[in-house]
Amino acid sequence: MVSGLHKLDALTRLLEVEEFDGPSRGPEVFQFETEASGVFLVRVRPFEEGSGDYTIELITVEPAATEPAGKVDQMLAAFSGPETPGVVVGVVDGGELVFAEAYGMANLEHGIPFTVDLSSNIGSVTKHFTAMGILLLEQDGKLSLEDDVREYIPELPDFGATVTVKNLLNHTGGYREIYNFLPMAGRQGEDAIRREEAIRIVQRQPELQAAPNTEFNYNNTGYILLATIIERVSGKSFPE
Repeated sequence: MVSGLHKLDALTRLLEVEEFDGPSRGPEVFQFETEASGVFLVRVRPFEEGSGDYTIELITVEPAATEPAGKVDQMLAAFSGPETPGVVVGVVDGGELVFAEAYGMANLEHGIPFTVDLSSNIGSVTKHFTAMGILLLEQDGKLSLEDDVREYIPELPDFGATVTVKNLLNHTGGYREIYNFLPMAGRQGEDAIRREEAIRIVQRQPELQAAPNTEFNYNNTGYILLATIIERVSGKSFPE
């Protein structure tokens, strides 16, 4: 844990200006903004009563940015180096992309920097858009959250209990997690899975892992099925 302390007067009265509690080990980049001038102290406290050597490096002292783009640059300075996992930031205002900037590296092993045009797997952030797509279809009266998913994907097996659209949204559908099966086929990580492939994997399951609405199980299987429902009900591709 690292604290920034401001020395106020000769009596060494200290006012804590910021506290950071990042990784328990390894480098931690931190920054703070202050309007006060004077002497600042940095105090390092051990994690869980640990001990060891450390060094502190002052990288930059500069005025706080006043323009939005400059503020983003300063906020993401810790992710801007050639040895740092990075990020791409995009800001949309009124349907217009008003800011886009890349920081740091997309792949450390191969030395690939992030660029604003680089495709990136946004992972489970997709679930938010999937859920919104389902709710928009419900709002338009094209489906109900209480519908049986087999109404839209009839090729799914009948496991003797109704799995609803809402169950899939809430991770309570009882289907087994698809990414637990990939290593059995020699596939690692979050490889792309075609929707048809996901359905075939469900078809091969002998039974549900749990009865619907009885157990929460963070579930990519359900969200792949939800994307399939969106495409079939809307008549559009998921990206559309």
